Amino acid sequence: HGGGWAISIPSMLSKLQVLAFACGHVLNDLCAACWFGYLVVFLTKVRKLSGPSTGLVMLCGQVADGAATPIMGFLSDRSTSRVGRRRLYVLIGAVLVVTFFGSIFGSCPFCYLLDDSENSRTAFYATCAALFNVGWASTQVAHLALVPELSNDDGERVLLNSTRHMFTIFSNIFVFVSLWILLGSAPTTTTTSNVSAAELGPEDAPSFATLCWVVTLVGSVFVCAFLTFVKDPSCQPSRSGGQYRERHAQQYQWRDWFRIPGFYLIGIVYTCTRVYVNVSQIYLPEYLLDSLVMDKTTIAQMPLVVFIASMITTVTIKSLNERIGRRRAYLVGSAITVAACLGFLVLPQLSKTNHRLVAPVVFVTCSLLGVGSAISLVTAITMQADLIDTHTESGAFVYGALSSVDKVVNGIVIYLVEINRGSKADSSSRGSFFSGIMSWLCIAAALISVVIILIFSPHFRSKKPTANYSREEIDENQTLLSNSSTAAPSLRHFHVVD
Repeated sequence: HGGGWAISIPSMLSKLQVLAFACGHVLNDLCAACWFGYLVVFLTKVRKLSGPSTGLVMLCGQVADGAATPIMGFLSDRSTSRVGRRRLYVLIGAVLVVTFFGSIFGSCPFCYLLDDSENSRTAFYATCAALFNVGWASTQVAHLALVPELSNDDGERVLLNSTRHMFTIFSNIFVFVSLWILLGSAPTTTTTSNVSAAELGPEDAPSFATLCWVVTLVGSVFVCAFLTFVKDPSCQPSRSGGQYRERHAQQYQWRDWFRIPGFYLIGIVYTCTRVYVNVSQIYLPEYLLDSLVMDKTTIAQMPLVVFIASMITTVTIKSLNERIGRRRAYLVGSAITVAACLGFLVLPQLSKTNHRLVAPVVFVTCSLLGVGSAISLVTAITMQADLIDTHTESGAFVYGALSSVDKVVNGIVIYLVEINRGSKADSSSRGSFFSGIMSWLCIAAALISVVIILIFSPHFRSKKPTANYSREEIDENQTLLSNSSTAAPSLRHFHVVD
């Protein structure tokens, strides 16, 4: 690797390039919809694992993801390949995801070797979860690192992230609709009070297995489309401005980012955003089943409402960021999310006093959650691209390091939730417990990120590591760039050493 990569960054992206780029993360998105949306409810109600065991499986997956993400980013930044350093790790990740995801939700080819004890099943699911998440991390960090490499234009970066998020929404919608159909055709059970109800149980395992194989097949097709139509910029060396970029790259290795305040601040904002987005997605099914005592098909219907609202919102995020800026856009998203969380807090009481209003209020609340989450998450991801700016030679490490913290923190939060869930024996206690998770926990995470945005946002893009260039060297580079026909990165972050 040595002196860094000299990458040619186009100033305009075609529609095909933008759409093909978004295809690269669809397999991850489909699997993540199952992982965050249904792993907890699948293991506790279908596979009958205890809360602590379920939390341990999730924690092992998240920790493996968190550990693998910066490593994969570090390796991707230093890799060389005929297919491109980013596309290579997208492909490696896809192979691992397809191999091990099927063993979690689908049929297990090795289960006949295990006894039926909870410890054995927990160990098996934890191992598969860890290996699946290593692959997921490889694809995610390589795909994200392409954003600042494909374009150095702020508007195009928002467009890439918005389109990527829209494909995430489409993927989630596909998963929810598929599971709705599968669960709707499954036989119902009867409660102990002999009242007919559609409860989730072990008999629904075939529905989840079918969903798993459909997800991996469809996702693999999209990965092939990405590999076919997206050209990795690392395979296209820049002939103009190369001298500048080589010098520039030498100053921004992975260790340099630890001296940048914005690296930590954006990391906190992104982590808090991921906490309330992931926690609300993971525990919405439990909230619907235990806090509101709704039909099992609602665990597909209401998440579908969330992501349809997100899909509609996504098309406006680019213009919202352009009109009011990153900070205000994020604050708007957080405010809407907090409003949705307050709705989740009052809904259980409403279900006791006026049950007929529950369904429409749940619909509105889930819609608000979708709108707020979409704005906050896309804006937080775009802040990472702003931080990297033109320093793409170590961009994968930045994405990997920030994502690593997010995944470990999410794993710990979910594990703590599951441990405390184990002490809630009766349905009333569980209902109140999940109501608090969907409201106060998510509100707390949102408020932390809002405080960081309000106080420290001026530090998000300033004061990169000092480049020890003399004024003569900068004058030389400015002359080089002025004679170049290719757009070059700005010098606004350089500190002149007299």
